Amino acid sequence: MQNKRTNLIKLGLFTISGLLFLVLSLYLIGRNQQLFRASILVKTYFRHAGGVVPGNNVRYAGIQAGTVKSVKLINDTTIQLELLIDKEASKHILKNSLASIGTEGLIGNRVVNLLPGDGPAEPIQEGDEIATKKNLDTDAMLETLSVTNQNAAVLSAELVQTISRFNNSSAVWKLLEDSSLAVSIKASLNNIEQASVSTKQLTAELNQVIHDLKQERGLVQHLIYDTVMSGQLERTLAQLEQTSQQTVTMTQKVNDLISGVQNEIKEGKGPANAILSDTSMTGSLHRSLSNIEKSTATFNENMTALQHNFLFRGYFRKKEKKAAKEKSN
Repeated sequence: MQNKRTNLIKLGLFTISGLLFLVLSLYLIGRNQQLFRASILVKTYFRHAGGVVPGNNVRYAGIQAGTVKSVKLINDTTIQLELLIDKEASKHILKNSLASIGTEGLIGNRVVNLLPGDGPAEPIQEGDEIATKKNLDTDAMLETLSVTNQNAAVLSAELVQTISRFNNSSAVWKLLEDSSLAVSIKASLNNIEQASVSTKQLTAELNQVIHDLKQERGLVQHLIYDTVMSGQLERTLAQLEQTSQQTVTMTQKVNDLISGVQNEIKEGKGPANAILSDTSMTGSLHRSLSNIEKSTATFNENMTALQHNFLFRGYFRKKEKKAAKEKSN
């Protein structure tokens, strides 16, 4: 009888201990799930839940602020999370806050993080919707990293082949060891720079000439565009050529006259002898002949220069071709 009573007492104590343990466990679970504390319900929407399940923690600025009540699939692109936020903590969570999905540690459970927003706003209320922040897709990152690793492996193999070919190429090493190559390259670059400067100056001068032509400035523009002046120039050249021919004829006549005078002086007769006997007249005549000769030489030089001038060169070439054609006929 005594043993039976002892067994019943033990059974009662064991049952009471089990009930106390169950109540304590329910209390701890309920407290963790915000079942015994005042809370408000808010919603947020994600394109990808990222492994979040009911019961996961909700943290605001790294502090425990609530739990996830439910995860619902709204459609193929939207997932709704219902969050139970502690009423005391909700006073500090504003409506412009952002929700994102993270991880507790490196490989811990998923957690919903609430991040403070920019600027002032009112605290969240029951049924409010919290905007979401785009999360980093770790799977996409790992996939991209895998492709990058593959590309890096291919690049590394090609680089090894290139270096091997470079090391085995004697021509490349000879080229690198040639000290005169640097001097030649430097001289070439200097020549290119000087040519570039000269080209720039020439281009500027050509632009100025073209600008002057368009602005109708200078003799060149008139020669190119003024047909009247071109005709006048052609007539002037013709007159200059005629004058040159007349000068040659006159010079020939003067030479003949001088020859006749010299003959009269030798024979001691004629008016030339009398004129030359007068010393004053002889000096005047010498000076006149000298001036005529200088004028003729200067005129011939001017005609020669005129023939080489780029403005009249075409005209004299036409005259030469015409004379050559007439001679051949």
